[in-house]
Amino acid sequence: MPFTTARDTRFHMVELASGRTGEPVVMLHGLFTGSLASWYLTAAPAIAARRRVRLFDWRGHGLSERTRAGYGASAMADDLDALTSDLPPFAIVGHSYGCVVGLRFLQTRRGRVRRMALVEPPLAEVAEPVPAGAAPPGDRQRFTPARLRALRADPSSRRVRGLLENTTLLDDLAAEPPVTDEDLRSLAEVPCMVIGGAGSPYAPSLERVRRVCPRVRGHILDGGHDIHVTGADDVTALLAGFLGAARSEEATHG
Repeated sequence: MPFTTARDTRFHMVELASGRTGEPVVMLHGLFTGSLASWYLTAAPAIAARRRVRLFDWRGHGLSERTRAGYGASAMADDLDALTSDLPPFAIVGHSYGCVVGLRFLQTRRGRVRRMALVEPPLAEVAEPVPAGAAPPGDRQRFTPARLRALRADPSSRRVRGLLENTTLLDDLAAEPPVTDEDLRSLAEVPCMVIGGAGSPYAPSLERVRRVCPRVRGHILDGGHDIHVTGADDVTALLAGFLGAARSEEATHG
């Protein structure tokens, strides 16, 4: 399996259609239960039919090394920077917390991002705790005590429990500054699309992004926070269309 070392950490990384020229696409997964497999088994192959696609597991996830610290969005944006240093300017497709990291990367590495597709970005307050068994929250909300007990009691969640008990991930999330409207305005600098699930606790994120950046494309599909998996065909079609519209949108934003 392909591995690379960056920032003193061993990452699992996969490329599809690596010989293709043009704008690459980097696809980012969410925290806890996420891994590059969520894209590799859904949208990535279809996108790779036209573009070079790079996938990797975040530190502590999938097959990448679990480090003690380094799980804040800014630190993970540094990981993204190191893992894409060989690429020309690229498109980012993010899910959940991957969207937050992508946004922080866009803010600090202007010129390296050509477009952004945000799938279920956790950019709205969640009124109710996310129930056990649902996808974990991505931005500032900490796990409830009941959810922590359920994860620790579930043998299938061993890797998640390792993150909870042996890393600073929860503390890093708690210390993460909120995404402000001013932060979101950076999305207006590139072509951007947001996809949300109608049944997701983060559905209001789409309304917020479009209020701040009216030119952002928005799509609500049937499904929840894992819409990129449960609604893979629809999400793949939207992403392929958006990424295929590169040149015309660049002219609009140029």
